[in-house]
Amino acid sequence: YADSAAITAVLEELSNLEATGFSPDGEPQVPVTRSLVARDSQGAVVADVAIGDNENTPQVTTSGSDVVFHIPTWRVDRLVPRRRTLFTEQERP
Repeated sequence: YADSAAITAVLEELSNLEATGFSPDGEPQVPVTRSLVARDSQGAVVADVAIGDNENTPQVTTSGSDVVFHIPTWRVDRLVPRRRTLFTEQERP
């Protein structure tokens, strides 16, 4: 089963996502290493985020936008945690 506290923390982080900077050329400079798709109760996509994490300046893109923005490195794991941390102890893959 999903750990409801972990899922809530991800959703809170997503709702408070703020850029610390922007890529001037509008093109990601690193490949996507993590992604997150959030859906509402009917299954419609409400957020689609891709992160290229180069350990210095994570670059974020969202579907439907050409803007590439930066977030702090500490925020990457909070926004897209490792899969195993999203499950209860009994259900971890």
